[in-house]
Amino acid sequence: MDTDVDYAEEDAEEESTWVWSRFCAAIYDSLAKNAARDLVSFRSVCEKLWRPFVQPIVDRTFGTRDFSRLMVSRRSLFQQEDCLLDNIVSAVADGEDRKKKAEAMRELPYYSKWLLCAAYLASYNPAKQDQLFFMKATERKRRRKASGASGRVVKHRKIPRHLLAPSSSSLDRLLAILHAILPHTLPQTADLMTQIATLGSLRLLIRTGASGGDLLDMGGKWRVNCGWDVVHTLGRNVGFDIGEYLAGGGE
Repeated sequence: MDTDVDYAEEDAEEESTWVWSRFCAAIYDSLAKNAARDLVSFRSVCEKLWRPFVQPIVDRTFGTRDFSRLMVSRRSLFQQEDCLLDNIVSAVADGEDRKKKAEAMRELPYYSKWLLCAAYLASYNPAKQDQLFFMKATERKRRRKASGASGRVVKHRKIPRHLLAPSSSSLDRLLAILHAILPHTLPQTADLMTQIATLGSLRLLIRTGASGGDLLDMGGKWRVNCGWDVVHTLGRNVGFDIGEYLAGGGE
């Protein structure tokens, strides 16, 4: 009886070795041949994918000698590149971090949301178009232009500005845009400088250029550090359609 057990264990080990050798060859041909940096990384990829690969054998869906059918059923494992990346933060942790960040954005003070909208416009709109977009005297002209009243046909479609990299803008221009887009007069109690400093510490605003001097110097350069989706959501939260004031429009 002990002989039968020993034989079964030996047979299982042989079958496992047979599958493992072909599995490693498949990993090398499909992933590691061009992407693995060394034998250590090659082994790491094999160990990450081994259990998911043989799960149908464990479930008795396939036998150990059904390697071709097993490869077909598990081909998605060989089409993913996640196993080649060494993630410091897991996908679950990354999802939780994004959720916390989204909640933090929703909890920003009222005028901080307006500041980010203004910073976004300052970062993506050319300064030479400020008069067109932000002076009330030209509002009618801006709306007429946006509606296509001129009747001219645009032959070359330009890349939307919000898909390009943000530019730096002076702090005084950012505040001028803020005052232009606010639907009401800014109260004296609004401590904008403190809120700008806070947004800077949260890395939602980035100061560029020289690192010395006064952080809130009016001539200092700043740029927004959050994307269109975030700012568009913040704008809607305060009742502001930022797309109307963005050169080229938004999506």
